[in-house]
Amino acid sequence: MSYNNKIIQRLHNDLFTPIEWLELLEEEQQGSCYQHLSAQPIPARMSAILAGLETALEQMTYSFTLEEEQLFGLLKQSSRRSIIANLKPRRREISTQVYQLLNTIKALRSSLQSPATQSAFDTPLRHGEDYWDDALRLAPLLNNRLNRYLQVAESSYLPVIDSLLNRSDDLPPGTDFAVTDLTLGQTISHQSHYYH
Repeated sequence: MSYNNKIIQRLHNDLFTPIEWLELLEEEQQGSCYQHLSAQPIPARMSAILAGLETALEQMTYSFTLEEEQLFGLLKQSSRRSIIANLKPRRREISTQVYQLLNTIKALRSSLQSPATQSAFDTPLRHGEDYWDDALRLAPLLNNRLNRYLQVAESSYLPVIDSLLNRSDDLPPGTDFAVTDLTLGQTISHQSHYYH
């Protein structure tokens, strides 16, 4: 979906990109199960997927914060408070699951490093299998929630904000709203998944 305003297009992309990475993680894990646990170092494809997903989730979290700080005020001024009321509970649930998955990814990546380079994330009570289990449990839940949220955002929130902003409107000078360019075809291998 495309929007006239570049901010809104960025917000849409920042929602869509984690979905692509989550789907790749699910596909990779369905095909390989736990074979990565015995591989040192972690296979390049899985490493790229975990790194890409981590970056995409961090960017989406940052975008959520900027939306609330910079754009929700426009909805309030235009008497569209009901849209915010509908979005906030969904966003809280997403943020909670993103936080859980980010922590799991960091711990998983740490657990797959050699013992000499493992960080404090890993403890004797937690092993790579546990982190894979957590990731496999959280990824589809978050994917489903993001897909439902994206449908709501595309049908109400993003078009309304897009109509309130001019094509050339941008965030105030000095606001860091960098969008990570995650091109799956270049990072992993040539596939049909691309970030647009």
